[in-house]
This record gives sequence, structure tokens and C-alpha cells, in this order.
Amino acid sequence: LGGETVQLVGSGSPDWDYATYLEPGVHAITIEAGDALELVEGIEIIKAPQLISASFKVTEPEYLGGKVWNSEGLTARVPESSHVTLEARVEGGQSLKIGGRLVARTEDGLAVLELGAVSADQAMPLEVEVGHGLRDSVLARSQLFVVKDLPPVAEVLRPAESITLPVGAQLPLSLKFRDDRALASACIVAEDTDRVVLETVAVSGMEVAWEGKVTLPAGVKAGGRIIVRPEAIDSRGQTSRGRGITVHVVDDETFIQHLTEQKQEISRRLEKLVESQERRVSRKERAK
Repeated sequence: LGGETVQLVGSGSPDWDYATYLEPGVHAITIEAGDALELVEGIEIIKAPQLISASFKVTEPEYLGGKVWNSEGLTARVPESSHVTLEARVEGGQSLKIGGRLVARTEDGLAVLELGAVSADQAMPLEVEVGHGLRDSVLARSQLFVVKDLPPVAEVLRPAESITLPVGAQLPLSLKFRDDRALASACIVAEDTDRVVLETVAVSGMEVAWEGKVTLPAGVKAGGRIIVRPEAIDSRGQTSRGRGITVHVVDDETFIQHLTEQKQEISRRLEKLVESQERRVSRKERAK
């Protein structure tokens, strides 16, 4: 049968069942008996198992609204910490495995595998395979991509470096807050011996730009130094602290002197730029 010769030795009228797996195509099967008994032939064709439907049922985490949805087929991208269930309806076969685990089926062929809350470092390729007779058949392969929830970003656009200000002055700032999901809150803090919130920034959605001035804490005296930085919290509760801006606090006289030195430095840089431009123009004229 199926290219194999099998001999049955016995007396009387023994029953003999032989099972084999046949690939699709045309097969010649010959049954012969070398005794005087009546030969009863019977071949039963068992239909190969079929995957009727399969999908992921996804419940997103509460901090994202707890949205519930079903994937189309066995490929899906889900947020980290989502609760995931794989549902497959299979017709035929004797046993069912999903991801290497035996899974029970209801009378109508529905199998449910709870994957639970998924994390971003989990590998989620799963095979749906059915055992039928001599070997198992893989009916489908799934791909579940778990998208990591990144922490928020609190970015300082200006000033680009440390700054010197007189006592009681306001610090000009240009900031940007963003998150890959949703911002929950943002603020600007001063760090000295204690952490002081200078400004609470109103946020909504995934990105907020803020530009304005914050007043330095009253306790900072001339000769002191304080660090000002932005902070953000996303909808998952992850916190991010932006680059710290060092503010040197001086008295009015020292600040005026500092401004004078800045102006002189700017003048020097401007003169160098003008000289450099004049040299380039001169070289071009000589080249003509």
C-alpha cells in the first residue's frame, strides 16, 4: 500500500488496519491476499484539517483607554502591556497545538490561547498545528509585534548653554515636550538644595511646545547658582528629565559688566566675520 509491502500472518479472519499519509496526487494501491479467505477491501479518505479562521483579540492597557479590538488574520502590532488572546477555529484533525502547547477545542472547533499581558522584549511567532494520523501539519504562522512604550522627552531648545542673570530676574526658555503615546503632565523645576516647581505646563496629545519666562526662586542670592530643567510624565507614568540649564546669579553691577563683556565678544566675532568675507571677495576678484 502506498509503495510499501506489508505481510499479515494469521489464521481465521483477522482484521487489519493500516494508515499512511499520502501527499496530494495520484497513487496506485494494490491489495493482495494469498489464502482462501474472502478479501474485503476498504479505503477511507480523511479530509485534511483546515484553518477556518484565526485572529488576535487585543485589550489595550488602561492608560491608553483600554480599547478592545480584533486583528485581521494572525499579524498584529499591539502596544506593550496589552492583554492578548489568540483565537483559532479549526476543522478536522485529532489534536491542536498553538505555540507548541496543546489547546482544547469546543464542539464547533474553536480554540482559545491566553497569552496574557505582553512585553516588548517577548518574541511572538506562533504556529497553529494540527495532529492527524501519522504527522502534524502547520496550518498557520502568526506574527505578533509588541510595540514598546518609550518614555517622554523634555527638550530644551533655548538657551543652548549656561546663562548669567541678576537677582530676581526672569529666565527666558524655549522648550518642547513629546511622547510616543500621550503626555500626562509637564513642568519646569529649579534644583538647588530643594526641588521647586517654577511653572506647570498645560499638555494635551503627543507634543507640546512652550516658550516664555520663569522667575527664579526668591532665595537665590548673588554669587549663587541654580539649575533649571524641564520634566515630563507620560500616560503610563514614565518620567523624563530634560537637560539642566545652569543659571549663575549675580548682583546688578556684575551683571552690567557681564553684558559689556558679551557685547565686546560679539563685536570681536563680527569683525572677524567681516574680515573673512572681505578676503574671500578679494580672492575672487584676483581670480577674474
